[in-house]
Amino acid sequence: MTPPSNHTTRVRFEWADAYKGVAILFVVMIHVFGRFMGLYPVRSFQWYVIGFMHGIADCAVPAFLLLSVIVNVNSLLLKNDYRRYYLNRLQTIAYPYVIWSVLYYFLYIRQKGFTFSLSNLFHLILIGKAYDHLYFLWVLLQIIVVLPLLIPIFRKMPIMTIILSIISLNVCVKVGLILILHSNSLLERSALRYTPMILMGIYFASKPMDLSRRIKQFAPWIILLVIIAGFFYIPDSMIVHNHESRLSIISHSYANIKDERGKHSLPLGVSAFTAKNTYSHGPSQNSWHSMFHAIRKSVRSWFFTLLASLCLMLLAIKWRSGSRLKIMFERIGVYSLQIYLFHPMLLLVLDRLQFVSAYIGKFITMILYIFFAILLSYVFAQLAERLHISRFLFGR
Repeated sequence: MTPPSNHTTRVRFEWADAYKGVAILFVVMIHVFGRFMGLYPVRSFQWYVIGFMHGIADCAVPAFLLLSVIVNVNSLLLKNDYRRYYLNRLQTIAYPYVIWSVLYYFLYIRQKGFTFSLSNLFHLILIGKAYDHLYFLWVLLQIIVVLPLLIPIFRKMPIMTIILSIISLNVCVKVGLILILHSNSLLERSALRYTPMILMGIYFASKPMDLSRRIKQFAPWIILLVIIAGFFYIPDSMIVHNHESRLSIISHSYANIKDERGKHSLPLGVSAFTAKNTYSHGPSQNSWHSMFHAIRKSVRSWFFTLLASLCLMLLAIKWRSGSRLKIMFERIGVYSLQIYLFHPMLLLVLDRLQFVSAYIGKFITMILYIFFAILLSYVFAQLAERLHISRFLFGR
């Protein structure tokens, strides 16, 4: 079937690099704030500042997925060459996912003193758990596989019918998992968790020429709604991130949080904080009560992260061309994947130098973590490019 008339020419999203630059900064902030938030007393000024910024940065992965869907669907609508589509994504997404999963797996077992297991390595790669921060690529791979299957439906059905159908499917799956398994943890590592981003990406990709105009047109509503959504989402996220960060403090010591199979193994007296027991009230946990809170939590997360991603897009679109700040983020955005893959190694190195905080304070140390993680990852990406090893390391 012939693509729609507005897909006869390739659309260049000039704002995309600046958008990716800010999004990758948010990714680094999430990983750094997770190391420091639990070091401060709850409800102290520093705790509120870090928790608030951590909550805002939560839109990083949804923002990347939104852009990925827009670009990939636009490409599929322009060209029906599915073979080329899959081969290209195999090189630029699947390949770096596998390579860096192996690298981080070896780093992890060396750090924790575990023995190498080839079967365990394959298992962790197949379920997206070789290393936690590679979760984004794991979800992106799922989306990449599914998108071509949605294109024929997209060509035959109205966009709103598709959107309502997928939302209904998502809710039914979530309710079913909670009722049957008393947990929706399976969704936490699936593309269904990011249904709104996928749907919004498909919608924008269907009207690529109007994207910038529509974002500008609805700018006041987007800003107003993200403030309202943040009012409900960020306070809850601060509590969750505080529990997670306290566990991460333990993980930086030699007390093993996970065994060689990725299962939690906390020191005696330390309890894990999970989405499942957040709403648990003992052995007589009510499934309907749990389902209500899980759906409410998802809806709050969906609305805030989607609207925050649109705000980020609005910023990138309206950013004055030629400004130094925009140029800086554009340059960072060009190497966003490389920074994403490499910066956790730098953070592990910086963890070994925690004595620095004794001289300049934890808050300044946290800022330096972010600065050096971005800067050194950017330098490494450029160096790899000049040495002609970038394609080997990053698939591009």
